[in-house]
Amino acid sequence: MIRKTLTAAGAAVALAAGLAAPAFADATHDIATQDVSFNSLTYGSGLNTSGGFGSSFAGTGTFDEVFRFFAPPTQSQVEFDGFADYINGQASVSITGIDFGVFNYENYDANGNFLGVNVTSLALGKSFLVPVAFGGQSKDFLGSGVYYVEVTGTALVANGGFTGHINTTAIPEPGSLALMLAGLGLVGTLARRRKQAA
Repeated sequence: MIRKTLTAAGAAVALAAGLAAPAFADATHDIATQDVSFNSLTYGSGLNTSGGFGSSFAGTGTFDEVFRFFAPPTQSQVEFDGFADYINGQASVSITGIDFGVFNYENYDANGNFLGVNVTSLALGKSFLVPVAFGGQSKDFLGSGVYYVEVTGTALVANGGFTGHINTTAIPEPGSLALMLAGLGLVGTLARRRKQAA
């Protein structure tokens, strides 16, 4: 009986470890952009966070914007979305691409000039992209770290832009989850033992 309980606890720990391990995509690459901004997230209930991002453009032309943010110190599901600003009833930008993942570092040349950033793209569990809106949700629960959202497109009119939001939803720490699952297994074993004794 004790062996079965220990086996169940070991399986619970293995399950929790599997849930906690993010599957990082092998897609590390450089982004040559001058537009990188840090976005602060505010803490809500528990360790959930939320924050905003966006850009406005003085003229027309293509853009490649990168927004970086810190995930909270726990395993979290990351979600983001954004929308084109409207001017006189028309979308002011046309959004052509989104990307999401781990923000690795900034790139500089030998003279200290900023060249862009290095990132590792992550797979999205859910995503959508239309000319006036975009959004996505991380496929895996991610640990604490620096992440990014990249938005590309074309500014159609002067003084147009887009706005977006980032939200993270925390899940229990792997150790807490393992203890909870092991506790449930122990309660089930005790209940079964009492039933057999009666």
